[in-house]
Amino acid sequence: MSLAAIELTSEWGDTVERAARASGGETPGERLVALLSELLDALPASHDLQSAGLQALAQSQFDDGLRAVLADGQGQGRAVMASVVLGREDLDPGSPEARGVGSLVYAIVIGLVAQAFVNPEALPDSERVTGALGLLRESDNAADAK
Repeated sequence: MSLAAIELTSEWGDTVERAARASGGETPGERLVALLSELLDALPASHDLQSAGLQALAQSQFDDGLRAVLADGQGQGRAVMASVVLGREDLDPGSPEARGVGSLVYAIVIGLVAQAFVNPEALPDSERVTGALGLLRESDNAADAK
């Protein structure tokens, strides 16, 4: 079951990636909004798939083979997400961009998936999520100016 969930999750990720790339955006922030918008739009129809994916994550602590497959998939996922957001092609999973930007975007995505699973009505839209990131950035800039 876990390997089937991984396969389905990969297909779902490919769908979100294609949609986000098609949505485009001039800046990394706009591309992040497109990625999160596509993700948030796709979540309601993928509840069972997300459940299986979360179960596979939990099961991986007991299965070294599953954990290795998931770790590889996460590395690839981080590289793809960084590639989408930065507007680049085929970033290496070990690149600084994938490990930085990709890890941050991946953390946001996994967090949104978990929130959608537990309480979909409370899930923020992509503008609210990226607006919150912008607010943090503004706070950093204000602190730097002091």
